[in-house]
Amino acid sequence: MQRTSPLLRSTGSLARGAWQALRPWSFLLLTTLIVAGTAHAADFSVREHGATGDGTTLDTAALQRAIEACGKAGGGRVVFPPGKYLSGTLYMRTGVNCTWRKTRA
Repeated sequence: MQRTSPLLRSTGSLARGAWQALRPWSFLLLTTLIVAGTAHAADFSVREHGATGDGTTLDTAALQRAIEACGKAGGGRVVFPPGKYLSGTLYMRTGVNCTWRKTRA
C-alpha cells in the first residue's frame, strides 16, 4: 500500500496545497521583498572617500574605501564624479553598483 502525505490527500496537488498554505502570507512576503530590495539604495561618492580623479594620483585606496563602505551599508551605488581615476585592482562587494557621471557638454 502506497502512503501519501496529508497535504496531497487533502488538496490533490502539492503545488495547490503549498499555495493555499502561503496565500495569507503572500502580501507580507511580497512587501518584505520589495522593501528589502530598496532599503539600502544609498550613494557613496569616491570623492568623499579621498579620490582625486586628476589622472595622476593613484586612487586605488580611496576607491576601495568607497566600495567597502557601500558593501558594509548593505549595498548601493559607488558614484564616480567626472574625472580620470588612476587605479589598481579593486575588489567588489555584494550589492555594490558603480555609476560614472558624465561631464557636461
